[in-house]
Amino acid sequence: MKLKIILLIAASFLISTCAFNFNFDRAPVGYNYETERTVKHLPRDSFLHVLVKEYYEHCYMVDGKKKCITLKRGGASSGSAFVVYNTPSGSLVITANHICRPSSENTKQKLILTALTGEEFEAKILERDKKRQNDICMLYAEDLNKPPVKLALNSPMPGAKLFNIAAPAGIFNKGMVPILEGRYNGISFHGCAMYSIPAAGGSSGSMVLNNNFELVGLIHSLHVRFPTITLGPKFKVISKFIRDGIKKHSDL
Repeated sequence: MKLKIILLIAASFLISTCAFNFNFDRAPVGYNYETERTVKHLPRDSFLHVLVKEYYEHCYMVDGKKKCITLKRGGASSGSAFVVYNTPSGSLVITANHICRPSSENTKQKLILTALTGEEFEAKILERDKKRQNDICMLYAEDLNKPPVKLALNSPMPGAKLFNIAAPAGIFNKGMVPILEGRYNGISFHGCAMYSIPAAGGSSGSMVLNNNFELVGLIHSLHVRFPTITLGPKFKVISKFIRDGIKKHSDL
């Protein structure tokens, strides 16, 4: 009888020890290896916040010479952008075309790009696709040198999981930028790529990435009645626009 009791106690000790060792070796509760991969490889450093400052320029003639006075406007708007190529002296940047368009014919604008590090760069417009369903603009910023986003080879399949790095409602700070997720839904009747990614003013021009964190699109607008449905240029359109722009301006 005593021998049975001793064996039961020993078995109980071994079971509890094994259980303890198993729990100790397990990953913490809630740990997600897929999330860890996202943190390491998501191209946050490629993101740029765009601040658009508008101003008027009044010009007049004095003694046969043209003189101009700059009149500042109080308002400003913001958007998102991302680096696609590093040139010898700066970077090529993509954003939405309506960000590159002044609010009126007599208005001029100054485009300020802010990196996640807090550095600021002034940008100039290189190329624009003015079609409403495309709405793409390529900028050049001198001295900017951030890692470019990798361009995907193929369009996502409907239902594919996507990532979006953007500054909706201007939400952005040094070291912090919102990261959102959604799905690719297909092509809308407007001829745009449609996503189920939430957005707001300020998301315009932001990158859309596939599960390998490669560029597959850009957000330029949202559905008025359902802001978790967003639109952008088709993959083939933005891919061609970027490749053509790089080929044309790679020596800047």
